[in-house]
Amino acid sequence: MNAKLSNRLLFILSFIGIAIALHLTLADLNYVDMGCGSSNGCEQVAAQPTAHGFGIPALAKIPTAAFGAALYVVLALTGFLRVTNFGKVKGTLLRRLQWVLLLGGVGVSAWLTYLEGYVIHAWCRYCVASAIILLIMFAISSVERHNIMHITSMESGN
Repeated sequence: MNAKLSNRLLFILSFIGIAIALHLTLADLNYVDMGCGSSNGCEQVAAQPTAHGFGIPALAKIPTAAFGAALYVVLALTGFLRVTNFGKVKGTLLRRLQWVLLLGGVGVSAWLTYLEGYVIHAWCRYCVASAIILLIMFAISSVERHNIMHITSMESGN
């Protein structure tokens, strides 16, 4: 997968992630209905301490989904910057930043998904969708990273 296609996919998936995280944030703040249908898993997950500030008391006033929305916004911004003149100069730095952010996001998402399945015993379809999107984005970024490292090592004769 070339860098241009990879970046476009990451950019598009970032906006899907933003939509999901914003919906969860607005639902947490009671601006919209959670919309889980007949399943009450979303409400059970949203009632847990980890749904607010990751369960950290000092951050409890901030919905955890708002942190996810911020992550997706930063990922979209880095994707946008990669196609600008700034990105042509700092492309390697931006790719690394995306990969590191996605690695962290997948780690946090894995922890929250573990809690859903093994502690809360309820599933939020939006949380799972966000986790899947982050995992796909991380895979895309990792493949791009591998391809670029492979090309670089071939050019240097290693």
